[in-house]
Amino acid sequence: MEFILDLAIFFIAAIAVGRLAKRLGQPAALGEMMVGIIVGPYVLGLVKYTETVGAFAEVGSIILLFIVGLKTESEKLSGIWRPAIFAGIGGVILPFFLGLIAALSFGFSVAEGLFLGAVLTATSIGITVRALSDMGKLNTREGLTILGAAVVDDILGVIILAIVLGILTGGLTLASVAFITTKAIIAWFLILFVGTRLLVPIFDRARVHDEALVLLFLAVCFGFAFITAQLGLSSIIGAFAIGLALSKTFKIHEALKNLDLIYVIFVPIFFISIGLLVDFRIFLKAFSLGLIITILAIIGKLVGCGVATFLVGYNLKEALRVGIGMVPRGEVGLIVAGIGLTSGLIGSEIYSIGVIAIVLTTFLAIPLLKPVFKS
Repeated sequence: MEFILDLAIFFIAAIAVGRLAKRLGQPAALGEMMVGIIVGPYVLGLVKYTETVGAFAEVGSIILLFIVGLKTESEKLSGIWRPAIFAGIGGVILPFFLGLIAALSFGFSVAEGLFLGAVLTATSIGITVRALSDMGKLNTREGLTILGAAVVDDILGVIILAIVLGILTGGLTLASVAFITTKAIIAWFLILFVGTRLLVPIFDRARVHDEALVLLFLAVCFGFAFITAQLGLSSIIGAFAIGLALSKTFKIHEALKNLDLIYVIFVPIFFISIGLLVDFRIFLKAFSLGLIITILAIIGKLVGCGVATFLVGYNLKEALRVGIGMVPRGEVGLIVAGIGLTSGLIGSEIYSIGVIAIVLTTFLAIPLLKPVFKS
């Protein structure tokens, strides 16, 4: 029953802080993360991060990316995959080596350096996408490039994490890396094929409407999210891919009208949950080093993604927008850091440094998105 009270607190606080964020001209996602910090265990102590909160948050992230896929103009997205791939690769390679070199320079072990590098490669698709969607900029050239690059980044992040774990546990082989890479690529294209060739015709012919149609969409969404999670990829990749495929059905507008009601319930919980995880006591442990790593984390994405898009024809302003859009680490970075700590491969100090960088990049990047997209 405690979670029922948590929901009441979440929704009331989200309304209040969301309105404040709107008055200040900031995306609602930023306000919702602030709600998590304020009501969380390290400020007011009203709500704790529990397995139930985590489960609802995961549902929220899946629904967010599924609806983003449904709303994405797939024809426009197909035209930006080249710069998106370049940005995704650049935004993984440079931050990884900056994190590794910085950790070694400060006297940390190779294992800790590799994990810090892996943390800095992450980009939170959900956070940037929500901010761009709230601003009405998701279907712009730069918005779609960020979306595509974040998908590439997420897939490469899984590969990087597998390589790091393989190196540190002695189980790395060229065949295992090739298998993970091939699995990710095949899963992406197979979901798109099944969605567009098989499911879209079924949806178009199905005599279902209103609640039944929404339930059918959600069943497919969660089904493919589960499949990609079982394959060792992120569940949100499966949700986004099948959403992109189903965007071609002529029942899309009818479905979205009802799905938006589910969106406003679950998606804020995802962003509030990120705030719940922010422990300010960590900032006291290694703030100076954490600040240095944060600067390197921002530079890594700005330069890695920005230069990559600039080299394939984007102007300086467009490249800057893509770079800033890729800066937030969010929940993806926290997951990678958590794996390193719980596995005993990294110590609490490097974990604290990583968490500081994750928190600061997430909270600094979102307010910067609005002015760079307005300018």
